[in-house]
This record gives sequence, structure tokens and C-alpha cells, in this order.
Amino acid sequence: MGAFLRSIGKGLVTGMPYFLKVLGIVGTAAMIWVGGGIIVHGLEAYGISGLAHLIHDAGEATAHAVPVLASVLRWIVEAAGAGIVGIVVGLIAIPVTGYAVSPIWRYLKSLLPRRRKEALADGKKIKPESVDEQGVISSLMECVTDDVIPTMSRSLL
Repeated sequence: MGAFLRSIGKGLVTGMPYFLKVLGIVGTAAMIWVGGGIIVHGLEAYGISGLAHLIHDAGEATAHAVPVLASVLRWIVEAAGAGIVGIVVGLIAIPVTGYAVSPIWRYLKSLLPRRRKEALADGKKIKPESVDEQGVISSLMECVTDDVIPTMSRSLL
């Protein structure tokens, strides 16, 4: 029994990288296909139905060309059409995000005030040395025990 379990474990360890690679490819393709379908149907809901009709008509034409496999071919053509829309939108969205949205976002973030080394906690100044680089208060427990717990106990009474 031990040798059998060992061989199963070895097979899992050996095969898992290949399985995960295939899963990543299939998952990416599925996201592109579903995203394209959402865009096509969303445009159709807003009255822009030309693309949806084009994809549907291509599926119907393929189904009529091979009646034996009509349903399967219709689905494949319509899924491929949605996938192509997903790829095109992705190819447009990636540079727009990289060259327009991201720089604008960085600029807007630069306008926000930086975290200060001094912070207020219930009217008490916390010493700047108790605040680390990310602005995390290391003496927070001191504030909680001095202010929050007595306030909570008064409110419970």
C-alpha cells in the first residue's frame, strides 16, 4: 500500500506543473471569451446590436452549411466571435490603461497629502518615533487601554 501511495504522490508532484499550465491557458481563454460575450450582450442591451447580429448570423450560416453538426458549429462560431471581441477589447484596453489611466491615477495620487509622522488618537498626540514608515502606530495598545476600554465600560453601565 505504501508503494502505491508513493507512486500517486510522485505522479501528482510530477504532473502538477503541466496541469497548472494547461489550467492557466484554459482559464485565460475562458475569461477572454466570457468578457467578449459580456461586451457583445452589453452593447446589444444599449441598442448597439450590429456586432451581436453579425456574430449570430455567422453562427447561423455555419449551422446551415453543415446541418449534421448545426448546434455544435453554431456554438463554436458564436463563442469564437465573442472571444475575438474579448481579444480586441483587451488589446485596446491594455495600452489605454498603461499610457492614460495609470499616469493620470499616479498624478492624482501625488496631489494627496502624504502620511504625517505625527498622528492624533482621541485628542492625544502620539510621539513621532512610535509611528513607523507606513504610518502604523506601534503604541496603539497604549491608546486603547487608556481611552477606549474606560469609555466602553462607561457605556455598558
